Amino acid sequence: MTQKVRDYFKHITTIPRPSGNEEKIRERLIDWASKNSFNYKIDSIGNVVIYLPASPWYEEKDVVILQGHMDMVCVKAPTSTHDFFKDPLQTYEEDGWLKAKDTTLGADNGIALAMMLAIVEHPHPALELFFTVDEERWLTWALNFDTSLLSGKYLINLDTEDEWEICISSSWWARVDCIHQLEFEAIKYPSYELKIVWLQGWHSGVDIHLNRWNAIVALLDIIHSYAGSLQVIEIHWWQADNAIPTDSKAVLAVEDIEKFDKHVLSYIHNYKKKYEAGSLSYSITPHIGDHPAIKNHSDFLSVLLNIPDWVRTMSEGVDGLVESSVNLWMFITADSKFNITYAPRSSDNKKLGWLVDELHTQHGSIGWVVSTRSRYPWRYQNPNDALVQLVKKHYEDVLQSPIKIVAYHAGLECGALVGKLWTHVQSVSFGPTIKHPHSINEKVYIPSVDRVYQVLKKILINF
Repeated sequence: MTQKVRDYFKHITTIPRPSGNEEKIRERLIDWASKNSFNYKIDSIGNVVIYLPASPWYEEKDVVILQGHMDMVCVKAPTSTHDFFKDPLQTYEEDGWLKAKDTTLGADNGIALAMMLAIVEHPHPALELFFTVDEERWLTWALNFDTSLLSGKYLINLDTEDEWEICISSSWWARVDCIHQLEFEAIKYPSYELKIVWLQGWHSGVDIHLNRWNAIVALLDIIHSYAGSLQVIEIHWWQADNAIPTDSKAVLAVEDIEKFDKHVLSYIHNYKKKYEAGSLSYSITPHIGDHPAIKNHSDFLSVLLNIPDWVRTMSEGVDGLVESSVNLWMFITADSKFNITYAPRSSDNKKLGWLVDELHTQHGSIGWVVSTRSRYPWRYQNPNDALVQLVKKHYEDVLQSPIKIVAYHAGLECGALVGKLWTHVQSVSFGPTIKHPHSINEKVYIPSVDRVYQVLKKILINF
């Protein structure tokens, strides 16, 4: 990895930056700007723009926006004691890959930040380095950022995960919240905590078509399919909404725990044969508490399990591209309510509307209160536009190989930027190869970082 990029990224891995808690990384960026005498602005949401003046002989060139997000998905192994709010990541190299011990690495999107800081040493037009907050969770910046901070008409987003691809399209998506007021009854049996542990983690946009599954859905299925006497006391799990849930847990009152344990074991065994879930495991432990059991839980579990969660339609125009999907990513028992949130996506806005309407109708039919929020814009850039062709040319110069121009099922920040700035803004997304983002297996291929950084330098030098 280019030494300057390596040094910046290594420093970034020492800075806690969970979504919604970006103050420490923001402070370091502001300190960097001040030490280099660069102007900067912070909007009310906490986004930062650092303004780099043009290098000599580049003063007449167009302003370019480079963009990446400050936060990271915080996932760790069940046995890890890592505290994402205060501990530095433990990184190491293996076979050309940079990894973190038992946690996410945060190369998504820390590598982008490192490249944006390092680029100051090379010739470039005037740059607006745009560092955004909360991309991995609520995308609050996208819905509320101050557009007056930016003047550039060309946007390079550094948040994709395959160095051999240039992304020109991303999906519409939204969040659908469903709330159900619970009724309770006395607990009749001993209480236990059931944990479904470590299905392989992956991204709910990029990887949702793979032969894996959702740990929340698996847990609900285990509970609902059990033929013995059982009561539900609590179900609880959530991660970032762009991650398929990898773990889940429930507190249950069970009459015959040996029979239930055999049921779970059988389910896990069948699950491993059907899906890529070799590392899937579970635990059942006694639970002490005084919460009552949820009344008539089977009535709504049967409805929830009939709501399709996963890929819904494939694109007719782009081979292999998921067009529409739904991810159930939050299921929490709190304040005498079930709180569920889905993340539907689609590259077709009409079909996204159908998914949202379907979720409203299905949950409404069993008396849930349903609302939609955070509708996130789609983006499409014509592959023949000047910025795409410029990036393609220099990419192929560096890689000495044809490059693919692709569409993503994920929601990239370009959608919000282009949608809220100007219709004539041109945008493109690219980045180094990152595998298994949003999981403890996240890793970035070091040679790809070097090559992508060389591409970025050549683009700006020849802009």
